Amino acid sequence: MNIKLELIDELRKRANVNYEDAKNALEKCNGDIVEALIYLEKQDKTKGEDFSGKEFADGVKKAIDKGNKTKLLIKKDNHVVAALPITLIVLAVILFHHIPIVPILILVIVAMHYGYKFKFHKENDDKTTEKIDLNKETY
Repeated sequence: MNIKLELIDELRKRANVNYEDAKNALEKCNGDIVEALIYLEKQDKTKGEDFSGKEFADGVKKAIDKGNKTKLLIKKDNHVVAALPITLIVLAVILFHHIPIVPILILVIVAMHYGYKFKFHKENDDKTTEKIDLNKETY
């Protein structure tokens, strides 16, 4: 029986098998892709999705890189007192999650009362920057 390459490719995608197994299954099942899938499952030749964790690792790397490029600037009198990467802030929240948030909020409010300003500063890949001012009142 002459099996078309498109049918073999379709079975390979669905069952995650090699060309030889896909072709043999289709030949045994007279070109019926559903029967070939059932045949391959009964033979335990179908494979699950390959997950090496590479996609997850790439996503984590991308998130860390983005977090390192975005900083929380703490300024007083137009001088930067601290520039904290968002990655560091997230890590601190994870590590010190048991500390109540209320004292931290009070500290931020007192700092703003004494003239400290808080801004997010994001460095883009083309070295341009975006700033988000947390001190403006918007209603």
